[in-house]
Amino acid sequence: MLDAIINCEIMGGRTLKRYILMGLLCVVTIALIYQFSSLIYFSSHSPQNQWISPERFEMSSKGEQSGETHKFVYNRYMPLIFIGGMPRSGTTLLRVLLDSHPDIRCGKETRVIPRLLDFGQSWLKAPFEARRQSEAGITPEVFNSAIGAFILEIIVKHGKPAPRLCNKDPMTLKSAVYLRHLFPNLKDGRAIVHSIISRK
Repeated sequence: MLDAIINCEIMGGRTLKRYILMGLLCVVTIALIYQFSSLIYFSSHSPQNQWISPERFEMSSKGEQSGETHKFVYNRYMPLIFIGGMPRSGTTLLRVLLDSHPDIRCGKETRVIPRLLDFGQSWLKAPFEARRQSEAGITPEVFNSAIGAFILEIIVKHGKPAPRLCNKDPMTLKSAVYLRHLFPNLKDGRAIVHSIISRK
């Protein structure tokens, strides 16, 4: 009789294990089906705002008065506006003035972009990190392209789309030279003022 009870418990344990394994198999199958169906859904319903390539971003918006849809394409080679300077020196006033123009969108300070610029510069200047990057095949061009694309995405997604984008973070002034490497078509305001003064 004791042997029969032990055999029943062993059989019951094996049956329980089978049920648990079958239940786990069902859960995994359902999860895989769900993942596959969501991939199909998202590939057929692409969002309005999407990356076209690592250095190009496209957004669209409807006009408030006309109701027309406008498409804007942003990349690292377009003219961007960066406002930098000492704190309490009028950078916010300049941002408000530019924001009042219908074709320019600045938005508030991100506080992230100056830190990214500091990180990028210090990473490239560190000899140990530079050696490790070159061993891994990461050139300064690749690194700068990644930092520039990240900064561009922050600026683009910081507010509504507009023909001209602007970023106001006072501490970006410290990294003006590095910004020029990341965004080659930036015009340095100091050079423009110097050109105007020297013409007179």
